[in-house]
Amino acid sequence: MNRVKLILFLICLFAFMPVAYAEVSVFVNEKEVVFDDQPPVVVDNRTFVPLRKIFEELGASVDWISSTNTVYASKRFSYLTLSLGEEMYIVNGEEKKLDAPAFSLNNRVLIPARAVSEALGAKVEWNKEENSVHITLLDGEYNIKDCYINGLKTADDGAVVMTYRVAYPEIHSNDSVCMAFNEFIKGDADEACSKNVAEYLGSAKETYTESLLSGTEFIPYMYERAFDITYNDGNIISIISSDCNFSGGFHPSYSMNSMTYNLKTGKLVEISELLYENETIIREKVRRLFENEIANNSEIYYSDALDCLDDALYDLKWYFSEDGVHFYLNPYEIAPYSTGVVDVIIPL
Repeated sequence: MNRVKLILFLICLFAFMPVAYAEVSVFVNEKEVVFDDQPPVVVDNRTFVPLRKIFEELGASVDWISSTNTVYASKRFSYLTLSLGEEMYIVNGEEKKLDAPAFSLNNRVLIPARAVSEALGAKVEWNKEENSVHITLLDGEYNIKDCYINGLKTADDGAVVMTYRVAYPEIHSNDSVCMAFNEFIKGDADEACSKNVAEYLGSAKETYTESLLSGTEFIPYMYERAFDITYNDGNIISIISSDCNFSGGFHPSYSMNSMTYNLKTGKLVEISELLYENETIIREKVRRLFENEIANNSEIYYSDALDCLDDALYDLKWYFSEDGVHFYLNPYEIAPYSTGVVDVIIPL
């Protein structure tokens, strides 16, 4: 069934299908969601929920492209693309099928509640007795809220020449150490925005002006930071973040950063505290792991990757997760951009 036939089919379907404003309660992490304009609806015994409201309650960022009737949503390193009337949608590059196509009602996109679990890894349960949907997305010991700094910069004629979006975590706690952590992380996010705008805005305006004179297409510059929590237990929180810049060229540039924080002491965790060895011994172990990785996959690394290792490992970059300590190297350190970030693991 092509797209036109599918849309006509849906129009006819919803014209005769019993659509009721449902007396359905929706809870996200046990907090009831208040719908100001468009509540959930029941269609053919299936509960549909407003996509934007639910996704934002779960900490996702949502964009609507009216020209293509497409929704783009992202949370940490998960991304979703969904179009009205389509049975298929994309999560992290993988195509998935909806129980029923998303549709628009009162200028709101509604999707089957079950799709939320596939999109963001949430747990979705239906309580028949209470007529309620319970959506749960747990991070671990601490309740983490996803926060965003969004903005854009324009040229003198109002054209957008640069956009930025920086995501950062905020811990829901009145504990003084947690509050200090939140202040530190928010300050780092603000500084990243200011630094990148200062570095690229002038060039973005110049490139835009040149495109007007030459009649070529201009693509706005972009800076984005995403993050994820890789460990959240025992007062330890480990965070990875990815900074992505597009300032013209064939592809954006990106790099990964990380930090592991002790929410009891209020200090950054040193790698020697986790592995109970001094950093010199740890660096040697990590070097051997990378040597083995390069030997087994030499085709994706630089020909002189082994010679580059000492410089690359001078400042160890790592994060903590359930399976151990991950040591990583960013693009161009020992491998080209196409290889991406490479890592090795020391299990605990």
